[in-house]
Amino acid sequence: FAMNPRNLFTVSAYIGNDEFSMDQSQQSSVKHNLVRWGNSAIVANWLHSSKRDFITSTSVSCSESHFYLEMEQNYFSMTTKTGISDIDVRTVTNKKVGKNLFSFGAENLIQQFRLGDLELKLDSEKRVINNPDACISNEFSMFVEDNIDVTGKCNVVVGLRSSLYSKNDSLTYINASISPRIQARYMLSSSSSVKASLSHETQNLHLVSLVSSAL
Repeated sequence: FAMNPRNLFTVSAYIGNDEFSMDQSQQSSVKHNLVRWGNSAIVANWLHSSKRDFITSTSVSCSESHFYLEMEQNYFSMTTKTGISDIDVRTVTNKKVGKNLFSFGAENLIQQFRLGDLELKLDSEKRVINNPDACISNEFSMFVEDNIDVTGKCNVVVGLRSSLYSKNDSLTYINASISPRIQARYMLSSSSSVKASLSHETQNLHLVSLVSSAL
C-alpha cells in the first residue's frame, strides 16, 4: 500500500507444512511412524523516505516452527512435539553523504523455545516426561555502519554492533557484547575482485544435537 511517494507499507505471509508417514506394509518392524513439521510467518514493513533523504525501514515479524513425531513399533512407542516462536521488531535507517553511505538501526528479538513433552511406552510400562517451563530469551541490539566508496574500484565498510542478551527461566543468563567489523573490496576487473574482512562475533545460542539419532 503506497500511502504517498514517501511512505510504503507491505505485508507478507507464509505457511508451509510437511508430513512423512510409514506403516507396517512398508517395513515389518514398524507398526506406525508419523512425522509432521512446518513453518509459518507474517511480516509487516513500513518504508519511509524523509525530505532530508533519510530512508528508514521498520518491520514487525512473527514466525513459528514446529516438529511432531509419533512412532510405534512392536513393543515400543513414542510421541513428542517441539517448536520455536519468534517476535522480531527492527528498524534500519540509511543516509547517503558524498561517498559515504551511513546505516544505523536497532532490533529486539524475543524467542520462545517449546522443549516439548515426551511420551514413552515399552510393553505395558508408560512414562510421560513434561517440560512445563518454556525457555524465553530476549536480545536487544543496535548497530552503526559506514560504507565508504574510497575510489571507483576500492570500497571499505566499517561497522559496530552492540547487543544485550538475556534468558530467565530455571537458569538466568545475561550477556552484553560489542562486535566491531571491517571489510574491504578491490575490483580487479568488471568480473573479479579481492575481498578481506575482520570481525569479532558473539553467539549466545548454540544447538546441541543427538548425532546417534536420525531425528
